[in-house]
Amino acid sequence: STSTWPQPSLMAPPPGKGQKRPSPGKASGSGTPGKGPRPKPSGDTGPPAKKSKVSDSRKYPKPAAPGKPKFALNGGKPKFAIKVASKHPHVPGTQPSDGSKPVAAAKLTRQDQKEKVIAKNLAIKKNFGLIQDAVVLWEALRLKETSPEEKQELVAKIMSKVDGKLVELTSHHTASRIIQFCARHGTEAQRAKILDQVKANILALSKSKYGHHVVCKLISMAPKDQVPGLVRLFQGHAAELLRHPHGADVMTDLYDVAPAASRNAICAEFYGREFALFGGVSTQGVVATNLASLLKDQGATKRRSVMKHMTKSLVPIMEKAILHPPMVHRLLRDFIECAPSSSVEDAVDTLAATGAALLKMVHTHEGATVVCSVLAYGSARDRKRVIKAMKGYVRNLAVNEWGHVVLMTALSVVDDTKVLATVVGAELKAMIDEAVEDSHAIHVFLQLLSPDNPRYQPPANLAMLHPPTRIVQGTGKMVTELEDGLGEDGDGMEDNGHGMDVDGDDDDDLFSGSKSSSKGSKKSAAGKAKGSKAEEAKSLKAGKAKQEQQSDDEADEAAPGGERVLGFSKKGVDARRKEVMAAGGAESLAKVLTQAVADSAGGLLRLPHACDLVVEVARGGQAGILLELAPQGVEAVHEALLVEASQPAPTNQAASHPTDSAAKGKKRKADPPVAAQPEQGEEQGQQGPGVQAEHVFTHWHASRALRRLLLASGEETAAANGTGAAARFATALWTRACAGRCSSWVGTHAEKVLAALLRCGVPSVQAAAAKELGPLVAPKSLESWSSERLAGTQHHAGNAVKNAKQAAGGKVPPLEPQLPQQAAGPKQVAANGTPATNKKGKKTEVVADQEQARGQVAKRKTPAKAALGKGKH
Repeated sequence: STSTWPQPSLMAPPPGKGQKRPSPGKASGSGTPGKGPRPKPSGDTGPPAKKSKVSDSRKYPKPAAPGKPKFALNGGKPKFAIKVASKHPHVPGTQPSDGSKPVAAAKLTRQDQKEKVIAKNLAIKKNFGLIQDAVVLWEALRLKETSPEEKQELVAKIMSKVDGKLVELTSHHTASRIIQFCARHGTEAQRAKILDQVKANILALSKSKYGHHVVCKLISMAPKDQVPGLVRLFQGHAAELLRHPHGADVMTDLYDVAPAASRNAICAEFYGREFALFGGVSTQGVVATNLASLLKDQGATKRRSVMKHMTKSLVPIMEKAILHPPMVHRLLRDFIECAPSSSVEDAVDTLAATGAALLKMVHTHEGATVVCSVLAYGSARDRKRVIKAMKGYVRNLAVNEWGHVVLMTALSVVDDTKVLATVVGAELKAMIDEAVEDSHAIHVFLQLLSPDNPRYQPPANLAMLHPPTRIVQGTGKMVTELEDGLGEDGDGMEDNGHGMDVDGDDDDDLFSGSKSSSKGSKKSAAGKAKGSKAEEAKSLKAGKAKQEQQSDDEADEAAPGGERVLGFSKKGVDARRKEVMAAGGAESLAKVLTQAVADSAGGLLRLPHACDLVVEVARGGQAGILLELAPQGVEAVHEALLVEASQPAPTNQAASHPTDSAAKGKKRKADPPVAAQPEQGEEQGQQGPGVQAEHVFTHWHASRALRRLLLASGEETAAANGTGAAARFATALWTRACAGRCSSWVGTHAEKVLAALLRCGVPSVQAAAAKELGPLVAPKSLESWSSERLAGTQHHAGNAVKNAKQAAGGKVPPLEPQLPQQAAGPKQVAANGTPATNKKGKKTEVVADQEQARGQVAKRKTPAKAALGKGKH
């Protein structure tokens, strides 16, 4: 009765509905003993003051547990730590029962710690002891100093230990490497034993992080007669493995070693289930060598089935961006070639969205063709994605065998020249010294200077640069949703030769993932943002970016019911390349290129591929683009070439054109170089101390390059009236290097240069050269003598004739200007001979020579016959 704690009411009514029953130990009052607030002091009517737990714990410390030392309070932590083992008082680190001072536990050595870890792993990890024993042998096996006999013994010991457990061990990181070494250094029987134990689980191992390395090693080490058996192990699972990152590596190695028939069978699995079941043979007995030949003789229903199955298999691969296997390159190339235009459009959009993963395809012919198709058929947005993904990789693309064609395609189709100049142009300028000497990077500059020139670009590159035109029936969406119905053959749609429509869209979308909804949402969001006041207050930079995005969207879509061409470019070729080469002002690509060529003109002129670049730069490029953008640079190149050509003629030059064989019309092989060519890295003919570089007039490549440059002046005559870059160079070359010195060059490779001076587009140079060369080539006429030296250049003049024909209003001018009219003297040649009649009574063009006085007339060879009679050169 005297307690100050409040007592619970004994007659309290039970809690009603919705009321919570008080927990045991709690009272309905202000608290419970031990848990509630402290009782109010006597005379205090206010509520009890709340005290923190820290103050309570300090005032009322908890008693120490029995058997444990009592530590002084130090923020809740003891001042020192002692390991306690109460059950063993005699063990160090325990608390003695007699209350004496405890002894600290002894620290384990590093060796003891390792043994403790090993003992723990032996108890919980499977095959740990076996792997440790194999590692000891592997450490000796992997040494270079180990002899082959010792390696055979070590492999035998390892194989005896791991026999029967290879499937389990291949999934282990260290054990996988050990088995790979055994497959590499073992015998054929040991490799066959490994394969026999893992082939039942080879598909699972192909997807394993470490196991797929063992499978790849077995495939690469397998002899040729065992490869078809390995291919049968993966039959029907090609699409499944290509969708897996590790499985794709296995299929890459298998595709590399497989013969052509096995490769076709693997790729045929993407055409339908029957091809996967019967090893690349359809139910009708058709062997699928490639997709185009398969679709050629099939009906519309079968073609649609094949393309749907192929689409279903390729879409996950493209979405996961697993694009490095060469087999994927081939399948995508065939798909883009044979699929309907709407499906090609969606595939291009999916591939462009992968970004830098797309560049993993440029190292093969098929892969580079796919990337070129993405650029050619892609929208403005798709092209920007690809160009931005090239940032940092332009140098690798430029020097690659097929990657440089991708750069050429980008420079030929992308309208956003600002992005081109920022990404591609900037990195080309950074590598200009290397690019002007690389055989692949040179083609990129040649495409800018002389687009689509068959002299510089092989047919395979031109086919990649200009894929077939595709037209989609426009519905205002990226993915057309036409009515289902492919129709039978002869339905009025244009065919691509494989049974599939190219120029028109023939059926509904084959892709399950439509991109139209996302594009529509983007346009609606852009429209709403356009009307809002917040967007109007944005910065000028954001406004420009928005306009560019809207222009890209407008370019991607067409009016409902209309037609649109995939990858249509608005800018012309000349306007695009001019903007790319002029970007940068004083550090533009045009100026940097001309300066690099001028600095190393002599050395580049002697290289087999770089000499073509020197010719194009010296002539100013097609339509005089360099002469307009960098006239000082072109003049610097001319001066460097004239310095090289003005060097005195060597006294030990061998004759390069035997007049006897040329007169008899015999076929002659290409003349070998007179002297050794300068080694790579030497500039302007500097071949070391005491070694003089071969003169550019007699050098194998330099003499032919100068000949083409002089003949190019004839192509400029109609348009530039003899004031073009090549015409100016021809005049300076005759004045500074050839006038009065022709006698020292006759009988060498320099005859090609002298003959080109007779056909250049400058009449004064033609007359002076004819006057000086006439006595030197007697008794031959200048016309026949020059035709023999220029025979190999006629079949390369197709573009020049076409351009000249357009400039002349449809009339074809002569390939080379005629020699100027001169009075016939004892050692001079009349430029235009009189018509003569041959044995058949037909008139032919003849040229008078020295023997005209005696009635003997020499027949002039036509350019075509001369080219056939004298060969390439």
